[in-house]
Amino acid sequence: MIRILLADDHPVVREGLRGMLSAEPDIEVVGEAASGAEAVALFSARRPDVVLMDLRMPGGDGVDAIGKIRAGHESDVRIIVLTTFDTGRGYGDRGPRRCRPGRPRCWPWSPAG
Repeated sequence: MIRILLADDHPVVREGLRGMLSAEPDIEVVGEAASGAEAVALFSARRPDVVLMDLRMPGGDGVDAIGKIRAGHESDVRIIVLTTFDTGRGYGDRGPRRCRPGRPRCWPWSPAG
């Protein structure tokens, strides 16, 4: 069973992802966060195998949350960045470039980039 944490500030996005993932027999959604701070807290409490993380969220964005999660769990965390934000620009040296192909255990995905 793959345990997944969803982190996105839009309820309709979380609902859609949960609906798609719930149809898979070997996937369990173990939590949903609406902010980066909530994602960090839920990660610590639920210990998912994978985090699907939006970059832009109020209350601590996804970039900050990724840093906090990876700081304590570098060896076992898998984070997939889900965003409509163009991952090639915008956050400078602290943003999506920190989570790019080739970085261990962090995979960006964006329909815009």
